[in-house]
Amino acid sequence: MNNSETTAETKKPGIGYYLLGIGIIVLGLVALLAFTIFGMESGIQIVVPGNKEITLGKEGGYEIFYEYQSIVDNKVYSTDKTMPPIQVNLKCKATGQEIGMRPISDTDIYTISYGSKDRKGCAIWYFNIEQKGIYEFSAFYTDGAKSPEIVLNILNSCENRFNNQY
Repeated sequence: MNNSETTAETKKPGIGYYLLGIGIIVLGLVALLAFTIFGMESGIQIVVPGNKEITLGKEGGYEIFYEYQSIVDNKVYSTDKTMPPIQVNLKCKATGQEIGMRPISDTDIYTISYGSKDRKGCAIWYFNIEQKGIYEFSAFYTDGAKSPEIVLNILNSCENRFNNQY
């Protein structure tokens, strides 16, 4: 008996299975890219310094992004990539409760930056609310300056997005 007669024949998957696997990977990458570009660029854009009433529709965590390149109401904003020194405050209109802000540092596990042709930004603060509703948002330069105007974008935090808790 020779060795070739006793060895079981091994079947290899057909090219269709390889193409299916590649297709699934490509679809996953496209979905991730779409989430990054379109999901991060939604939210509540606020031009500051100034005040604005905002509606936060879900309990849980939110992130505030500094958009150093942005468009709001057809006006282009392009500022330095380094966040200028501003003070941000958020208060629940119904209860008067001040909402605490936590700075996001480069070492935070969920630090996010995003960019597209028209908008680029990075996460700078995180906060958590216990009830949805109307909030009073304000942001001012710490030295009292009135310019340049910059854009902040408030989004549900990615942690909540991925856990479906928003």
